[in-house]
Amino acid sequence: MIPNTIETLQHISGPDVPGRPEHILIVDDEKIERDPLRRYLSQAGYDIDVAASGEEGLQKATEQPFDLILTDLKMPGMNGLEMIKAIRERYPLTNCIVFTAYPDLNSAIEAVDLNVFKYIKKPFQLGEVRRTVDLCLKKRHEAKKTEERNRVLQKHILQIAQTANKYRALVEEIPGVVYTAALDDVRNTVFVSQQIESLLGFSQTEWMADPGLWCRQLHPDDHERIMAKLTGSRIAGKPFRDEYRLLSREGREVWVHDNAIVVKNGGMHSSYLQGIMLGIANRKLMDEELCRINRALRTLSECNQAIVRATDESDFLAHICRILVDFGGYRLAWIGFAEQDGEKLVRPVAWAGYETCDEEYVTSLQVTWDDTDGGNGPIGIAIRTEKPCTAKETQRDLHLALGSVQAMERGYASSIALPFISDAQVFGSLNIYSQKPDAFNVKELRLLKELASDLSFGIEVLRARAERNKSEAERIRLVAAVEQAAEGVMITDLDGVVQYVNSAFTRITGYAHDEVVGQESAILKKAMDHDGSYEIIKSNLAGGETWWGRFMDQKKDNTSCEVEMTVSPVKDPSNVITNLVAVMRDVTHETTLEKQLWQAQKMEPIATLAGGIAHDFNNILTAILGYLQMAMDEVPRGSSLESDLKVVLQSSYRARDLVNQILVFSRRSEQHNLPMKVSPVIKEALKLLRSTLPTTIEIRRNISIASSDKIMGDPSRIYQVLMNLCTNAGHAMQEKGGILEVSLKDADLNADGDGSKYPELNPGPYLELTVRDTGCGINPEIISRIFDPFFTSKKQGEGTGLGLAVVYGIVKDLKGEIAVESRLGQGTTFRILLPRLDDNEPVWDPIDDDSLPRGNERILIVDDEVILVAMGRRMLEALGYTVVARTSSIEACEAFRAQPDKFDLVISDQTMPYMTGAELARELLQIRPDIPIILCTGHSEALTHQKAKSIGVRELVMKPIIRHEFTRTIRRVLDGK
Repeated sequence: MIPNTIETLQHISGPDVPGRPEHILIVDDEKIERDPLRRYLSQAGYDIDVAASGEEGLQKATEQPFDLILTDLKMPGMNGLEMIKAIRERYPLTNCIVFTAYPDLNSAIEAVDLNVFKYIKKPFQLGEVRRTVDLCLKKRHEAKKTEERNRVLQKHILQIAQTANKYRALVEEIPGVVYTAALDDVRNTVFVSQQIESLLGFSQTEWMADPGLWCRQLHPDDHERIMAKLTGSRIAGKPFRDEYRLLSREGREVWVHDNAIVVKNGGMHSSYLQGIMLGIANRKLMDEELCRINRALRTLSECNQAIVRATDESDFLAHICRILVDFGGYRLAWIGFAEQDGEKLVRPVAWAGYETCDEEYVTSLQVTWDDTDGGNGPIGIAIRTEKPCTAKETQRDLHLALGSVQAMERGYASSIALPFISDAQVFGSLNIYSQKPDAFNVKELRLLKELASDLSFGIEVLRARAERNKSEAERIRLVAAVEQAAEGVMITDLDGVVQYVNSAFTRITGYAHDEVVGQESAILKKAMDHDGSYEIIKSNLAGGETWWGRFMDQKKDNTSCEVEMTVSPVKDPSNVITNLVAVMRDVTHETTLEKQLWQAQKMEPIATLAGGIAHDFNNILTAILGYLQMAMDEVPRGSSLESDLKVVLQSSYRARDLVNQILVFSRRSEQHNLPMKVSPVIKEALKLLRSTLPTTIEIRRNISIASSDKIMGDPSRIYQVLMNLCTNAGHAMQEKGGILEVSLKDADLNADGDGSKYPELNPGPYLELTVRDTGCGINPEIISRIFDPFFTSKKQGEGTGLGLAVVYGIVKDLKGEIAVESRLGQGTTFRILLPRLDDNEPVWDPIDDDSLPRGNERILIVDDEVILVAMGRRMLEALGYTVVARTSSIEACEAFRAQPDKFDLVISDQTMPYMTGAELARELLQIRPDIPIILCTGHSEALTHQKAKSIGVRELVMKPIIRHEFTRTIRRVLDGK
């Protein structure tokens, strides 16, 4: 027997499983929090079980299913999220609520990923927990009831229709109007059950007595459709099933569900309808309500899935608005954020609607959340009050919202604004518009409030995730930067145990990452303990101070290097020191450069002084040498006077060389370097040394050149280098004797690995000139000063202190490098590297010719030194030239201007008052551009051969003037060679 339909529906709408309370598991390691919650929920009628740990909770949940699990997040061993994940592997649909006293965004994100129903912060109110539990289980029951109700209803309607004839005796018990009607245009009623009166207000007799009553009571809006369908059933002989409206006796609309079959009969009518009409007004309302709830639930479900899948905030918000329109059936949805500025505007960030005009409407709004006309609509009120606000009928509530007139024109009959709240502060609103008036009932409002809450949480999670991703990206960039940094970086704990080193650390120390991580840092302790103050420095670091220092360290390959290190404390967000970070640099090369700079700076003032001395002294020597050479022309050959004058001439040359040495170490003399061979100079120098050094000193020569021993240089300067170094070596061995070894060999910085010893040299081919002795050696305390001018370790009167300074200056000027190694009692070694030339470079061979060239040209001589002018006139007139002399550059310029074509050559000193030689040359060349000019200078940094050529000067002659060199220069200029 089929159960009564109304009773069946009433049974379906009752509790999910009558008589059985919901089974809930509470998991918390704190008994003081677990027991009150157990008693409270038990009193509320729930069946409660408890577990004191995540492991126990997992065991109980796998032994039997629970309707809901309440769990703490932080527990010893397995935490709450780990337990939920394990339970879900067996019971995927288990509902869960998480408690925590220490919320963090990572846990919140993981909870969302696990689809946890709610994330409740401790301390909580028991009532809050009860409401959350009730809501969770109620949503579960409602979903199950809705599904079961639809299934049972369809089943019973079908059963009633199929068995109507069989159970005809029970027709009066059926909660519907059973009828038999003629299958004609008016559906003349043959039989109707007494339920017609309760349905429409007509008695059974009245309904059957009036053949066309059904047709007249058919609702006008449904008349045409139902009559057409009735005709179709009659023609086809198929059942008639439909839902339509009939008018009651009072004119009230009554929805009915009509289900009838066509019965063939040979009696009064050939065929008739036999069926049942069920009043479905309540069901219609229920279906409409159910539809709205289902729609809202589906919308909520889709939005929650979107929250779980979301990665970008703007895309996520646009997707939510589209879901509300497509699944929720709303006319328009948009999301606005409340600006925290003076205007308090609500800025639209996402929207979706059925037409383009919906977007135009949103973007045209100027909504605020201030208490003004623009902020007194649902949106402004919702944001200010932190509560949802509804405009039930737009036309009636035009005063509520800015833009309501436009909303009504676009068909927005009602709207609702739901605030977004995070950390007790409203930051925006979800705004939904419907084409129906009063579209948001209590149940739908409750679901939409839950949706707004979920969206607030989702936005918060997305922003936290974006911030975390940004932080992670910054961390990756930081790690990459640290890994690629030139400085070594080492991070240790407070006990000095290494936790991290970068690539530069390995490059500086030679120790790989795996060799030091996890070990106590020896380099850190060595750095801070080089003066015995390790514990003091460590204590200062613990107090937040930073340490800096330099120290010598030994690499893994046992080579030494100088390291500069800074050690700083690292603090966590709570300002607690957790680590130490050491940043180190290999400053070996830098220290070498600093020493060289210091050396150069020391030489600079001395070089300035040397330049001034050289200028005046060269003028004096010029007069001495000039008059001496002319005097020797007048004395008888072979006389004692000639011999005496030659001694004076020799001394003058030595004075000239001494001035040149001063200018060499100060790098202020300009030399003419030409391709030359080094080995002949070595042989000549050692031959001379053999006659001057004692026999207790053995001289060894070792020349092993594979291809070329040519350099770009000056033989006299190389000779000077050898003589100075070998003389010093002989002095170091004068008491005990020893071995003096001079060697020359090929060297290649790329091949022999000496690049670190000579950091200023470019890789390439070089000649290595070595002077080694076995003498007393150099004291380490003074070895850094041996190249200083006037510094000497010899006794008073035994040395000038210029020898090694001259050597240093010559080597630097030849673009080479010099290094010294010495040990007390074992000797000293000087190594010199000079750039090597190819073997095919021509070698300069000076011509020694004492003959003096003559001429008859007219020469203008200019010098502010009267004695030099007189000497120059006498020297040149003796060779046949006509000489005009001036001691003022101004007078010389006027004399030349008066008769520019009368002179064949101008010879001028450079350093003169009022007008220098270079300035005079420019004036003369403007008067007569083709006039040959020779400038003479005792010393001038400002004037070089190249600069003199650029002015138009033909030759630049350095004082002191040597007669045969000077006269050849004059002849070469006059002849245009």
